[in-house]
Amino acid sequence: MWTQAPVASIAGHAFPTEGRHGELVAAVSQKLATPREIKHPNLGIVHLTRQGIKSSVAHGLSRLKVECFEALPEILANGVLVAVETKDAHVQAAFLAAKVLIGGAECVTVALVKRSESGNWYYLHEVTFADGTRSMGPALKKQMPREPSMTCSGSLVGTNQLANQGKHGAMRSILQRIFSVKN
Repeated sequence: MWTQAPVASIAGHAFPTEGRHGELVAAVSQKLATPREIKHPNLGIVHLTRQGIKSSVAHGLSRLKVECFEALPEILANGVLVAVETKDAHVQAAFLAAKVLIGGAECVTVALVKRSESGNWYYLHEVTFADGTRSMGPALKKQMPREPSMTCSGSLVGTNQLANQGKHGAMRSILQRIFSVKN
């Protein structure tokens, strides 16, 4: 198992888990004071923007991802560069992985940073428990009640949910290799 220390420890509940996606995007943007720039040691400046938050939501939403938005600046600044894919002559996709503690539970996050001539733009791609389990556990379930209005589900390696998010094989491989997550 990867031994990097968590980049952030958060209690959770910083953002609404009920309501419309636009309300979530607005709340995250306001709390994180977007737009702003985050410096990553290998990638340079990553633009933390409202559009990045919208892209994160559009690429699949789980309760864990909602909670991890609070740690987004730390994920982008301190995430470990674990893979780079060349999309075309002008765009590269860099994957940053980081551990985050949410209510004491160790989670794994992967952010995708698109590197292009116009700058580095991100979206939070995946959030799962570090042990790869499907269950949230009773303590975390109490802290993060099921929301009726948002489409949220546990985004876990080995499920078909990644199939609609681009190169799901690459993401599964990254998580398994870095964090020893099993299907």
